[in-house]
Amino acid sequence: MPKDAPIYNSIRKFSKKENIPFYTPGHKLGAAYDKNMVKDVFKLDVTELDDTDNLHNPRRAIKEMQLELAKTYSAKESFLLVNGSTGGVQAMLMTACKPRRYCYNRPFLPS
Repeated sequence: MPKDAPIYNSIRKFSKKENIPFYTPGHKLGAAYDKNMVKDVFKLDVTELDDTDNLHNPRRAIKEMQLELAKTYSAKESFLLVNGSTGGVQAMLMTACKPRRYCYNRPFLPS
């Protein structure tokens, strides 16, 4: 890596320290994952394809997972999130607040 890559160099330097990550992203530097999965992470990072199902219209593996989650938590339905926890918070606010009311829009406006 060239010397003029300050962001990369800073992150590499940081990654060599022993860290206890209480910050995003939630994968916690890969500590919770199987080493074989982490090794192949780029091979596993795919989009919605015929073979991988679709979050917006689940029919196979994602649908099966959602049904299993609902059963596990004794819920009528379950849904997998897109955009991480932020997407979940936004969905909750949009569900709980009436459209076009101040509480509906305020969380999404810059401060």
